[in-house]
Amino acid sequence: YISPRMAKWLVEAAGITLDGTDLQRRDKKDQPIHLSRFPSMAAERLAFFFQSLSWIQDPGSGITFRAETDALTSAMFDPGTVPSLTQIIPAYNEVIIPSVDFLRSGALPEDAMNQSPDDQHGIGDLTAPPLGDGVNPNLAFIISQFPEEWMFLAKRLFHEGRIEQPNSHELYKSFMKRKLREELVIEVRLWAAMRTQSVAKTVVGALQCARALASLPKMKQYYAQFPEKRSPEDHAELILAHQTFGFRAPEGSPENDEAVRLLLSRHANDPVFLVFDLTPSTSEDVWYMLR
Repeated sequence: YISPRMAKWLVEAAGITLDGTDLQRRDKKDQPIHLSRFPSMAAERLAFFFQSLSWIQDPGSGITFRAETDALTSAMFDPGTVPSLTQIIPAYNEVIIPSVDFLRSGALPEDAMNQSPDDQHGIGDLTAPPLGDGVNPNLAFIISQFPEEWMFLAKRLFHEGRIEQPNSHELYKSFMKRKLREELVIEVRLWAAMRTQSVAKTVVGALQCARALASLPKMKQYYAQFPEKRSPEDHAELILAHQTFGFRAPEGSPENDEAVRLLLSRHANDPVFLVFDLTPSTSEDVWYMLR
């Protein structure tokens, strides 16, 4: 995340306002944008984007760029010239979205030790990773790595009218004391998912290509003819191939199944598809859903 003020800097540098309208001439200012003032992750991605623009302007290798037809925003651009893209994300039992219990745990000394999957400690037993660092709850540790972005989350939720004050510390305390509404708990879980190794982070990152295509004027005109389609499903799609979705424990994870359903509901308007196996281990709920 970046702050609303930083977002305002970026769009005004492009000559528009936050709502997408052109800046009045008297409001236009030629001022440099210092990416070093942005959160490191946002700065790296913006720097990569701006560097890409210089390659597009001068691709080299004898490639001729025709602005009237090749520019993605040109009036004569043809959506049919965009090659279709299918992305497949395989998943087994990896974390989809961190659970509430995981984010609240991790502060006990024994949490820093390797865990026993069946709680039967002994020589030669399989081990599971530690539950945390043994000092801080896992959410507190993630916040310590991204303090500015946690503050931005609190400010965004306040700006949207979903919390009473933009106080990031109060947001943390309310989460740990189970005082947040369910919708806010989900926001915290998704915030953490984007800053840890999670399938949700991979899915959201992969969707950015489709979202970029869907924002193009010619793409909007094309899909306006097909209101039943999810833009831009004719040009890009994402398949989440989950090998244990719907399996009964211990092969599957009801916690992960819930997270998959949450992820799909959050991206119901995006071209995302779930593929999973049906086996004797598949739960009755999934069989009932398919019938």
